[in-house]
Amino acid sequence: MVIKKLIFSTIILLFLNSLVLAQENVTKITREEAERIARDFLLDIPIPSEVATELAKNLTGTEKEPDESSLVLYSKKGEILLAWNFSFKNKEVLIDATSGKLIHVKMKVAPLGFVGSPIFIIFMIIIGSFVIVYLFKVLMDKYFKKKEIPVFYEEESF
Repeated sequence: MVIKKLIFSTIILLFLNSLVLAQENVTKITREEAERIARDFLLDIPIPSEVATELAKNLTGTEKEPDESSLVLYSKKGEILLAWNFSFKNKEVLIDATSGKLIHVKMKVAPLGFVGSPIFIIFMIIIGSFVIVYLFKVLMDKYFKKKEIPVFYEEESF
């Protein structure tokens, strides 16, 4: 029963890990590249960094400057957008560079952050190997039982 629970929880954790790793496609570009792409695709010229920074600060409710900001190409559901990507201490904000609308806010600290770490992966490999050895032992005992041959001893008479 414990082994079944362990296997089930391992499968669930690996599934959740795959969900955490699934991300949208984001590519960093320079301001000049963004303006060229805007001209090529007849998009509006991107709003200045200062305006986008103020928008990001207002949307996140923080007074601090972002740790990192970059202009990115963002694709979601086949649509390509120019966006400003701001990294704050615990959030990542993506703002549409042409309209100034919020695309999404992503928390940097995921509750399952440990799931993707190398220590967790090694830990799961070790547990998995114990589970496989245990299952192999159970199967061997079940299907290849040693048949006990009864031994009859004759009493020696003197």
